[in-house]
Order: sequence, then C-alpha cells, then structure tokens
Amino acid sequence: MLTEREAEVVYDLAFNAGWLAKKGCIEIEDSRALFADILHWAREFESGFDSENGDYYEAVDEFTFRHLIEKYRREGRQC
Repeated sequence: MLTEREAEVVYDLAFNAGWLAKKGCIEIEDSRALFADILHWAREFESGFDSENGDYYEAVDEFTFRHLIEKYRREGRQC
C-alpha cells in the first residue's frame, strides 16, 4: 500500500509523464512498464527526500524530469 506522500509523488510523476509525452519529449510504448517505473520512483524519492531541509516541489520536479527523460526520451528530441 502506498503512503499518502508516495501517492502524491505518483501523481506528480504521472502528470509530468503525460505532459512530456504530449510535448513529444518522451515516448511511452508500454503503459504498464511506465506505471511500474512510477511506483518504484515514487518510493525511491520518498525514501531519500528530507522534508525538513528540502523544497518538495523543486525536488520532485527535478527528480521527475530527470528520471522520465533519462528512460523515455524520444529519439532525436531535446526537451
């Protein structure tokens, strides 16, 4: 079961994945594989994020874009 904070990261990751896909920056061929990645990344982010010393919105956006672009970048696109 996801914690509320993990669920929030899942939402941020999924929202940004849709936005990047619509812009043509990433290409999603298998939505189930993407969902598995998103669950893994949400747990990874939450286990490493220090809410006492970090800005959540800045940190989650940077984390999200880095992971999505790194794994799903559309060939020949710069975003």
